[in-house]
Amino acid sequence: MRAQLVLILALLFALGARAQATPPSGQQRVRLSQLTDRQRFALPAQVKLKAIQKVGLKAMAFRRSFLRRHNTSYSNAIPLERLPHVARDQKQSGRCWIFGSELVMRSKSLQRSGRAAEHLSVSFVNHHALRMQATAMLGHIASELSHGRTPDPDYASDSLGEGGWYAYANKIIKQHGIVPESAMPSSFDANKSGVLLRRLTTLVANAQGAMIKVQGRSEQAQQKRSAIAARYEQKIIQLLDTTLGKPPAQVAVGRSQLTPQQYLRQHLGLTDNDLSYVRLNHDPRISDYHTSRWRSKGGALVHQASYVPLQVLEDVVRRTIDGGEAVAFSTNVSKDNRHRVEGDNLPKEGQGILSVSAFNYKPFIEAPRLSKKTRLRGGVSPTNHLMAITAYDRAARGNGVRKWKIDNSWGVDAGDKGHLHMYGDYFREYVTSVVVPRWAVPETVMAKIEGGRLSDHTTPNAALARDQRWGRKQKRQLVLDLLSGELTEGEASKAYGVSTRKMRQWKRDALSAAAKALAETGVDPQREQQSGSR
Repeated sequence: MRAQLVLILALLFALGARAQATPPSGQQRVRLSQLTDRQRFALPAQVKLKAIQKVGLKAMAFRRSFLRRHNTSYSNAIPLERLPHVARDQKQSGRCWIFGSELVMRSKSLQRSGRAAEHLSVSFVNHHALRMQATAMLGHIASELSHGRTPDPDYASDSLGEGGWYAYANKIIKQHGIVPESAMPSSFDANKSGVLLRRLTTLVANAQGAMIKVQGRSEQAQQKRSAIAARYEQKIIQLLDTTLGKPPAQVAVGRSQLTPQQYLRQHLGLTDNDLSYVRLNHDPRISDYHTSRWRSKGGALVHQASYVPLQVLEDVVRRTIDGGEAVAFSTNVSKDNRHRVEGDNLPKEGQGILSVSAFNYKPFIEAPRLSKKTRLRGGVSPTNHLMAITAYDRAARGNGVRKWKIDNSWGVDAGDKGHLHMYGDYFREYVTSVVVPRWAVPETVMAKIEGGRLSDHTTPNAALARDQRWGRKQKRQLVLDLLSGELTEGEASKAYGVSTRKMRQWKRDALSAAAKALAETGVDPQREQQSGSR
């Protein structure tokens, strides 16, 4: 009993609360951080509640004993020390996919040419990506109108964005080449891209409005729309040149002037074969060896991914690292991810750790463990970031991986000097996609992939939306989620594959039906609302 009282008083003291009693003689007050995990987990419910309100649930659930087992050494790594390298910073932009791809490409160049290439220009790739995306959207709008279909009025605002995948960067670099960062550095608007994206969206929306005003489907009408698209394409290029910088036609390398294509082929020593990569996904909801195809906004960029067992995903990443190349991958690293060590009240030496077993929430809340399948189905902690794996540490027993070293793009002040340490349990739970060179995929796996089914990508929920089983019950639940604010229209559209226009109509229909039902019962909704507000 005395020991328990000491713990309670110590915690209250650590939280800044004044204890109403004095610790027993000979006992010293200690801070929260000095309590062992067992002591912290065994505190009385009221003390736990007060502690959670003061320092947060994640800080209470973190196992500080985990730090005794944690280290930053790795048994297998790509030779980053041979590359001019510093943790990059995407700042307030959605360019993570380019930063991750840039490191993969430089590690490949080091393997092929033996030359330690400097950082490559992210803005060069971003300029081409945004231009290709926006101009393809103009073409899509013109095509829809030529077939007598009116594009969704929210098409531009719902579709145009800065995110992307490794395959997009790969295609752009194959087509346009690449230049060093010094030839086209990141500008203010590249680092803080909100204004640029809004202006770009406005141009596409204005072009759509101008094309809609052209009546008819005749050849003359189509020519007018094509002329409008061409005019707005020039405005888009001018905007990108002004904000991001104009992609250079040549760059100086020693005494030579090289085009972006020559810089790629001659200086970096990369061929199309060197840029042949395979994207592999793991999703328990989707059958293995099924391949899906994605398209960017307007269809300018296309890539595909094949679904494989989780063990295959881990094995090909290890093979790629052993071959000296970094691996682009996507996962969830949101601040609200319950298994990411991040925050003011968590130990500084633990910042940058990603691990499921580093936390124990059970003593504090009823938190049933969600399976990966259930979590993905519910949209909990979905994939939202692309980074690069540069090393791994073998497990003490067996052939597994204990942890992976991650090169992030949030600057040197994030995580562990710009890096993250992702443990094997986090990889298995949260990693959904990796990009590896074709040579790293075993022939038996490639044979199954190539012999499997290929279809245009759709989420399992979107497939349900188009299926005849999408009946009243599912539709009613979706409308309730929209009306209650559980889902925004954008989130629901992405998850269920239903247009925002259709969802707005469903909401209007539901509200009209509710008003009609209330009227039939003699209830005035406005009067009831006023009564409730009082």
